[in-house]
Amino acid sequence: MSLDRYTQFLKGLFRRKRIIRRRDPLKDWKIILMFFSSMVLVVIALTGYLFYEINRGEIFRGSQKVNRPRTLERSALEGVINEYNDRESKLIDRKIYQPETIDPSE
Repeated sequence: MSLDRYTQFLKGLFRRKRIIRRRDPLKDWKIILMFFSSMVLVVIALTGYLFYEINRGEIFRGSQKVNRPRTLERSALEGVINEYNDRESKLIDRKIYQPETIDPSE
């Protein structure tokens, strides 16, 4: 291919061609049908893959070993419960036996 033919080919690619095409509704519906059919097949393939991986149990498997959290001791929990019970009893005592307060507005 000579240089002149090459430049003519490139100019032909960028030249506007005004071709009036008649619309064909049957062709449009075929394109739409093919597109959505292919999308349905893709979705079916992905759900099948997910179903297979979930049944094998490897889709949720982590790559790292998980460290178990430190557990609480029963005595420490009982100590916290006792402390809050003491606070509750002090609050009840203050509600029953209210200390005399001085009203500054008087």
